[in-house]
Amino acid sequence: MRQAEELGCYIATEEAPRIKKVWVSPMRRARQTLDAIEAVCTSKPLPAPTVRDDLREIELHTWEGKLKSEVLATGWGRWKADPAAFVMDDGARPLPDLWERTVGNWAELRKSAPVAAEAMLVVSHGALGRCMVAAALGGSMASFKDPKFQFDNCELVEVAWEPGAAHAACWRKLHGSRTPRESAADALVPS
Repeated sequence: MRQAEELGCYIATEEAPRIKKVWVSPMRRARQTLDAIEAVCTSKPLPAPTVRDDLREIELHTWEGKLKSEVLATGWGRWKADPAAFVMDDGARPLPDLWERTVGNWAELRKSAPVAAEAMLVVSHGALGRCMVAAALGGSMASFKDPKFQFDNCELVEVAWEPGAAHAACWRKLHGSRTPRESAADALVPS
């Protein structure tokens, strides 16, 4: 909650006037994070959020509620070694499924994004955020393992693109571990 409040202070001070749309995951943790952000942004309230089911976190559902020892015995090593190829015991393919949702979210975001110099806030989850930035830059699922696309809790990432462009031109971390702008060409590992 402290991290969400710190992010809210940053957004209230630096970003709130530019934010014209807000999307949020339906998951409780993301909704609570947005609530904490909004509680701080009282001088410039954020727009009413749109809850998007496809912004939910990666689904490792057959592991939910299990002990760490049980998860380690049922494929954790295979998941960590090659998440793109990993298939759960029930046939679910967590990363390909997440990637498919991410590509759809990126396409929808581009269609509904505000005009230049305005911003959109997306409150979601770490794995989805990694994929979202990689997809925005024109990357592939292989980018999921790239450490530069791993985010701390309540990190704020900016992705910039020209209207009509299929992919973003550049990105950077704004809050948390702040980074300089990096072009898409420099950000992506060749596949």
